[in-house]
Amino acid sequence: MSITWYPIKERALLKVSGKDALRFLNGQLTNDIKSLDCDHSMLAGLLNAKGKFVSELWVRRIDGAFIIDISSSDRDAVHRRLENFIVADDVSIEPYSEDWRGYYVVGESIVKNMSDTLFYSYRWGISGYEIWSDAPISFLQREAELSDHDVLVRRVEKGIAEWRTDFDETYFPQEAGWNENYGLHFHKGCYIGQEIVSRLQHVGHVNRQVKRLICLDRLSEGDGSYLVSRRLSCNGQEIATMTSLVYSQRYQAWIGLATIPRAYWEQRLDLDETQWEVMK
Repeated sequence: MSITWYPIKERALLKVSGKDALRFLNGQLTNDIKSLDCDHSMLAGLLNAKGKFVSELWVRRIDGAFIIDISSSDRDAVHRRLENFIVADDVSIEPYSEDWRGYYVVGESIVKNMSDTLFYSYRWGISGYEIWSDAPISFLQREAELSDHDVLVRRVEKGIAEWRTDFDETYFPQEAGWNENYGLHFHKGCYIGQEIVSRLQHVGHVNRQVKRLICLDRLSEGDGSYLVSRRLSCNGQEIATMTSLVYSQRYQAWIGLATIPRAYWEQRLDLDETQWEVMK
């Protein structure tokens, strides 16, 4: 199987170390860090006490410490937030090398080329491997690089909401489409915001959620891109903004992501002069 790859862009790294690092992180993040294997990268959320996002992040183990990667714009806020919750813990948080770069690689033959710093992952809804290195990965230069558009297509087809594009600090995890198979763990014990997240899961429901939408009109591949950031409406009432949009060869249609109020999940929606519906 051939290899394709994509640079992991605009990310900052923090190193969390110390004998209490595992317990500390497990009490901060939405996923079960205790179950993180050394050859995996794990998605998790950092929430506030009201159960809403502070940031999305990915966690991995390197050399006995935990390395988290976050949006570059979130680095300082996440660093401060984590340090604020260190009381008597043996935990140190510091920026990790700015020379390290991440590469996302798709293709099983990647395993034959790497012996370490290789982590199985599921970013953008794509099953692949992360490589983090402070030096260029020479063999990747011979392989095909995925474009931003390639990743966008795969992400939207899978219904994966992107931090800062499709959801932000005003969202609960379930509103962003997170669940027990993607970013959340409901049996790991307490963490900041856990009570609200658990209540939504077991005794309540979200009133809105990022949903996949498909255009019911026949728009050619070159005719629909202008609709991103436009407002969706139903019966003349504006209800949502199209936040991600792409033409899908798989569905032979334009598909997108938008945060749709629950009352409209079964309704036909209008976007300019086109009709859309929530995908099942």
